[in-house]
Amino acid sequence: MIRTISPIVEGITALTEDPISDLEDALRAFAGGDVERWLDACTDDVEFAFPFAPAGRPRLLRGRTEVGGYLRSVLAAASARTVRSLTVLRTDDPDVVVIELTVRARHPDPAGSSVVRETSSIAVVGLREGRVSSYRDYWNPQGGRIVTEADA
Repeated sequence: MIRTISPIVEGITALTEDPISDLEDALRAFAGGDVERWLDACTDDVEFAFPFAPAGRPRLLRGRTEVGGYLRSVLAAASARTVRSLTVLRTDDPDVVVIELTVRARHPDPAGSSVVRETSSIAVVGLREGRVSSYRDYWNPQGGRIVTEADA
């Protein structure tokens, strides 16, 4: 098992150098607002699945165009996004990895102000020829934990 932590987390650098680093770089780029870098890491026929998506949210997205549109809407819904932790774990299958990810971001609230939320997820990622072919995201459909000033 390989454990790698994102350099975007303050004071922490990658623990290993391996082919998974491209996937990590793409995730960090996406968190920083670069959807195209993330899509470049995906196959043309990539599928994103969200098994716990609430009503009104997509459960399955197919292809880079559909995935890109969705991811752009995700980025537009929050600001001041930071990766708090990122771990990529290899499995016995070289074409499957598991990602543990925690992101903190500022979201608008109905009162016209904003709230900071920290959302953690685990994703099972399928790879084909070194690119993401499937991404099954087990995220918290309740929107994550609200971060208070004491947590900051």
